[in-house]
Amino acid sequence: MLEDRLRRAMSALITLVDPEVIEIGGLLGTIGRIYRSVPRKWPHNVIVADLVTMLVPAQCCVHAAAASAALLAQKQSDACC
Repeated sequence: MLEDRLRRAMSALITLVDPEVIEIGGLLGTIGRIYRSVPRKWPHNVIVADLVTMLVPAQCCVHAAAASAALLAQKQSDACC
């Protein structure tokens, strides 16, 4: 189940780093149910004094990673010539 895998991965991240915000982008960020279901399960799996981490969608569009990759490829191509 997607939510369970995300919960486990994010619980480990929260326990190690204790971030204020986790931002989810790309196509995964378009799945609205994860913003409700995943954080509800964190208290049972996280070892931090005060759990304040929020799970939020990325501010950029779904295709931002592809756009960044295209810009990087163009930059590397320009540098080679």
